Amino acid sequence: MQTAKLRNELRPASRAVAFLIFNFALLVSTAFAHDPLEITATVYLHTNRIELRAVMTRATILLAADHQGVPLLDFSIPAERDEALPMLRALAPGLFTLARGTNLLTATETNVILGAEDHVGFNLTFPLGQPESGKRESEKAETGTQSVSAFPLFTLHARLLAHLPAQDPYGVSVTVLDLVNNKVLDQKLLNAQNPSTEIAPPQTVTTNQPPIAPKSAPILP
Repeated sequence: MQTAKLRNELRPASRAVAFLIFNFALLVSTAFAHDPLEITATVYLHTNRIELRAVMTRATILLAADHQGVPLLDFSIPAERDEALPMLRALAPGLFTLARGTNLLTATETNVILGAEDHVGFNLTFPLGQPESGKRESEKAETGTQSVSAFPLFTLHARLLAHLPAQDPYGVSVTVLDLVNNKVLDQKLLNAQNPSTEIAPPQTVTTNQPPIAPKSAPILP
């Protein structure tokens, strides 16, 4: 009886500690995101597409554009934002590349968002087709009427790191989110020496049940 009573008294305290740890981690990650040398990239994996959301400071994208010989306007000035947006959209596909095996994927949708606190967001959407059975056979795990299909690995390459000053420790903080199974797949920091990472696509489970409506990635502020 005393043991059960003690457990009941400790549960609220445990929840409070977990809540504080969560908020502390959120605070630290938010503070780190304001580092001018850090570029954050979030990869959202869907069943039919991959969305890449990258955020960096205005100074970072100006340096990358200057290295490529693209004279970007100072889009911190409201009057020049409209003229700068088409140039930013043209730069976006060259910042990151996504490959599936030896096949380079092409983004079918590119959006640029000029956010608060001098940050710029790039949203790229890559459509996905069916599994390539010729390169890798589907792996099936039979559980009643269920089967799990495996896709070839993807490779994300942060090309913009090669266009930034080598004497500064620029890095790309990559988080891979599996929106099919609602979990975090990977977190990694890329730099000029290691600018690429492999991404395992989500395992899709087929059953006799009706399909669940796909979830959309959150809108970048």
